[in-house]
Amino acid sequence: MDSYDFQLVSEWFLPHPSTQVWEALRTPPQWPRWWRNVELAEQIACGQDDGVGNRYRLCWKSGAPYRLRFVSTVIAVDTGRRILARIDGDLCGRGEWILLPEGGATRVRYVWQVSLTPRWMRLALPLLRRLFIRNHDRVMDQGCAGLRAHLAARTGLD
Repeated sequence: MDSYDFQLVSEWFLPHPSTQVWEALRTPPQWPRWWRNVELAEQIACGQDDGVGNRYRLCWKSGAPYRLRFVSTVIAVDTGRRILARIDGDLCGRGEWILLPEGGATRVRYVWQVSLTPRWMRLALPLLRRLFIRNHDRVMDQGCAGLRAHLAARTGLD
């Protein structure tokens, strides 16, 4: 079993069908349109038709005075339900989107299992762990709000 600095789970509830949520989450280059914390999301390699092998260069910002840069490589897809990616860069580990349809709505679970690689972050981890977790939670809350607004604007739902 892998050991990570962080094993975080975020849950979103979106009053939209899972097909709409899936389309938004499976296209990281579109995330900056609705997720204000995503400063850069560019596809750097194309994989298979289902997305396995797709690689994305990402840069994230938060209220804290640092940015996180990494490459996300899709390593498993269950179309419409799950995307698993390997993360390499300022963070190393894995991220997993899981979509759970609930009637006409969708519950989204994001599992983030990562370790920090920048030296200053590793040294500061014992003191700043809670700050790093709060920043992660804030970024995820803003992502949920952004996606909710984005989908509502497209469908006319609140």
